[in-house]
Amino acid sequence: MTAISLFSIGLGLYSVNADFFFGLGWFFLLSSTVSIFTDRLSGIKSRWLVYLFIVIVAAVWFVFNDVLFYLLSTRVQSNPYGEYFIDQFEFRLTLSIFAIKTILNLWLTDTRLLFAGALWMINMTVFPRLLKYIFSILPIRTFEFVVLTTSQIITELKRYAVTSVGRAVISGALWCLATFLLQFDNFIIMTLIMLLCAFIPYAGLFVAALLSLLFVESGLFLIQLGGMLIALASIWFVDHTLIREQKSTQNLLLVILMTILPILGYVIFVFPGFFFSAPFAYIAGLISFNIAKNWALIHKTSAPVPRNA
Repeated sequence: MTAISLFSIGLGLYSVNADFFFGLGWFFLLSSTVSIFTDRLSGIKSRWLVYLFIVIVAAVWFVFNDVLFYLLSTRVQSNPYGEYFIDQFEFRLTLSIFAIKTILNLWLTDTRLLFAGALWMINMTVFPRLLKYIFSILPIRTFEFVVLTTSQIITELKRYAVTSVGRAVISGALWCLATFLLQFDNFIIMTLIMLLCAFIPYAGLFVAALLSLLFVESGLFLIQLGGMLIALASIWFVDHTLIREQKSTQNLLLVILMTILPILGYVIFVFPGFFFSAPFAYIAGLISFNIAKNWALIHKTSAPVPRNA
């Protein structure tokens, strides 16, 4: 039910305005990442310096994002050179087209940047007062459930977003450097694969590495394969040194599920299902788990905790 609700809400927002839908996604990713720095700062001046830096970066992106998009999209080769089997050639060609469409659909355009900025301003000014008003009119038991569950969901979603963005930046940059030095024809697509797979919890790095094996050329097989293995081990070490996973990393069933879902998603929805099925299922499971865990608060027999406690 949670997955169906999320899909319906997302489809509704996308149908109304695609730029607003992606602007909302970029807002959540960027605000979650920025909150790491602002939450650790105690002084108001320090926080405003961070906000000023964000505004400057946004202005620079507003000016140069079209040039960067053109440079990136032109580097994607829809028909890379090399010796392939017919099926492999068709797969790589389809993947290249998907990469171009993904860059086009997910790119932080000027309009989406403005939407994200407007949402950030609303979140800083209007939203806290609106939230306080909504909470004030809720019944006490519902208030208890909504506040606790919402805070836990937002905290875990932010942790997931920050971890994924950090892994995407680190893994994507290192993988781009490695594939470029190993002289892959289409290292941009391999970098995009690593960026998207960073949002697959637990198994994303290895899923991206396995998919990238399809781009190893026959004439340079040993050199490129050996270089990929060294790069994979190095990225894994850097990721686990700089990024701390949650305790649920030890859940073997969840790791297996996050590995199987991309394959199942590819069988049903081809490439969109391959890259987005595992993150979508993880987010839906995270939300439903917290709702189920706190559902007893509404039906508990003990007296509710006062609002001012």
